[in-house]
Amino acid sequence: MIGVQKYRRDHRKKILSIDMAPLIDMVFILLIFFIVTSTFAPETSVNIARPEMTTVMVTPAKSFVISIDNNEDIEIDNKLISLYQVESHVRKTMQLNKNMKVLVLSDKKVSIDIVLQVLDACRRAGVEASIAAKEK
Repeated sequence: MIGVQKYRRDHRKKILSIDMAPLIDMVFILLIFFIVTSTFAPETSVNIARPEMTTVMVTPAKSFVISIDNNEDIEIDNKLISLYQVESHVRKTMQLNKNMKVLVLSDKKVSIDIVLQVLDACRRAGVEASIAAKEK
C-alpha cells in the first residue's frame, strides 16, 4: 500500500504564481545600463549677433540713459557706478520724475548677463527699461 500512495496523484489544486524577483532584478540592471551608457548633451550657449544701429537714435527729453561700455563699466549721468548701485540711482532719479523712461545702451561686446542684471535692477526699482545697441 505504501507503493500505491507513491504513484497516486495529488488532486489538490496548485496555485500558480509568477516569481517577480527576477523581473525586478532585470529591470534594475537595464536601468543601470541605460544610466551608465547614456551621454548627456553639454549645455551650449547661443551666440547672438546683436544688431548695429545704422541711424542716429534721438532719445526723448524725459529719458534716463544707462550706458554699459565694452569693459562692462556702467555709467549713469557721466558717472561710473557699480552694478550694485544701479538700483539706488534709478530709484533716486525716478523719485524726481515718475514719467521718465529708462534706456540701457550696451556695447556689442558686453556680456548679456551684465545687461540682464542691469535690467533686473531697474525692475527692482519699479521701472521697465528698454535696451538699445551702441553705434559703431
